[in-house]
Amino acid sequence: MDPNEEPPNLRELLRAPFGRGSPQRPGGSRFPRCEPLPRGLARAIDLALAFLPMLLGGGTGVVVGALFLLLSDGLFEGQSPGKKLLGVKVVSARDYTPGGMRESALRNWPFAGAPLLSFVPCIGLPLALGTFAALAGLETIRMLQDELGLRKGDQLAETQVVDTKVLVGRAAERGQLTGDTCG
Repeated sequence: MDPNEEPPNLRELLRAPFGRGSPQRPGGSRFPRCEPLPRGLARAIDLALAFLPMLLGGGTGVVVGALFLLLSDGLFEGQSPGKKLLGVKVVSARDYTPGGMRESALRNWPFAGAPLLSFVPCIGLPLALGTFAALAGLETIRMLQDELGLRKGDQLAETQVVDTKVLVGRAAERGQLTGDTCG
């Protein structure tokens, strides 16, 4: 199947959600690249939610924040709180099912590990912040350069971030979207 071709039975794809049982992608994706702005804003919201316990809770807060960063993309069927607010979603590149806790952990373990470096005596906080900034910069560059917007974490977890609004819009244009499609 042509990777640019619309998936068969888009109504079921949206209801499933995102194609349970779809064939593996042949070198491409059925989904368009998620625009960087909603993806970046979603990440900023998630980072704010992760850093709040870190700032308020000392060592325990750092662990809670790190766990949030590690698992947040699996909280709402492939959506962290930020992704849910901005309408973007992590999906499996193999079968287009929503990303779960496993995919979230594979995608985000470096980001979750960076705050834990703050426990290193004397240099912990600068080390944690520097590591986090370097990871964020490298992953952003990679995501902006990739045709599908994949960062290294997506490649490791075999995931793609998609914009759910684009999919719904495409279905509506083709007359495949009715009131019961997403319910």
